[in-house]
Amino acid sequence: MELPILAEKIRALIKWGGYSLLGLFFVWLIWIVLSFFFRIIFPLGPEEADQAFGKLPRPFQTVNTTNKLLELDLQTPGGEFPANPTFLPVFAIPALEGKFTSLENGSEIARNGGLDSNPIKLNEPVWLWNNSKNPNRSLKLNIVTNNFVYAYDWVADPESLLGVFKTTDSEIAGQARNFLGSFKSLKDEFKEGKTKVSFWKLEGSTRNRVGSFSEANAVLVEFFRKDISFKGKNYALVEPNTNLSSVNILISPAGKLEKRLLELNFTYWGVDFNNFGTYNLKTAEAAYADLKEGKSHVATDNARKFKTVVILKIYLAYLSPIKETRFLQPVYVFEGEGQNGPEKEKFVAYVSAISPEFQK
Repeated sequence: MELPILAEKIRALIKWGGYSLLGLFFVWLIWIVLSFFFRIIFPLGPEEADQAFGKLPRPFQTVNTTNKLLELDLQTPGGEFPANPTFLPVFAIPALEGKFTSLENGSEIARNGGLDSNPIKLNEPVWLWNNSKNPNRSLKLNIVTNNFVYAYDWVADPESLLGVFKTTDSEIAGQARNFLGSFKSLKDEFKEGKTKVSFWKLEGSTRNRVGSFSEANAVLVEFFRKDISFKGKNYALVEPNTNLSSVNILISPAGKLEKRLLELNFTYWGVDFNNFGTYNLKTAEAAYADLKEGKSHVATDNARKFKTVVILKIYLAYLSPIKETRFLQPVYVFEGEGQNGPEKEKFVAYVSAISPEFQK
């Protein structure tokens, strides 16, 4: 084929190719405009919850409840209730199975933590391990749940409390994470979640809170799970008892590492964040009515003595379970101050956020 003819054909292909692209662009533009006006004329309905798990059990047993005779005073900003989403996810909590619920697995956790004795059965799911060289170290572990309590008897060995802390909050939290890791219990949620550090003076079996590292012979590190994000908003996981998290570690300034870990309390239920259903929520006003009726869980120990409570803040969160359950559910959190006489103290209570028709 002669070069002039070939060049002419190439020019024709380029021209018609350009026309085709331009035509496709206009078709796409018309589609966008028509879709825009269609959504204005026929808007999508609101997204609906699927209630995928059917009716849910209550997230807590209302044994520690508010007194119906308690005088409640709502003093939120503007005296108003917060605007909240109409639904939130409820997440499945799978049961442990197979090798994870075996004595062999429990013994592996114990060995990793330095407890090398033969296990002793305390009751059906709970076993005890000790250290053959240091009898002050012990581990009680539930082989069905893998929840456990490690303890060092500092009363029998007061030298474990000797020493001076030369560290910072972040460094002591790092030490605590290392101790969790040695017991195969450093979950991703605790790597990314918050920690709280407090200072303590231990004398025999008594514990007194103090103000700094320099006054303390023990430091308590509490672990909290990372927030749950849904539709651009974060929701905290709150504890059943605000005085102490379910995963906490007490550390001394002792020189020997085996004496430095005084206590490790580990109560944890793994959540499958990929397996969830969405559930309609009651309004904050309805939750406040439940609070007045005593349908709540009080997270502060002192609430029974209050005569009046001022509610200063209301928000949604998820209640971290302390007992075995199959679901992680949202709750309304009511924060404020309780009073019986001149002194005021912190008050925190939880009310189930799930709409009552979807709860057993």
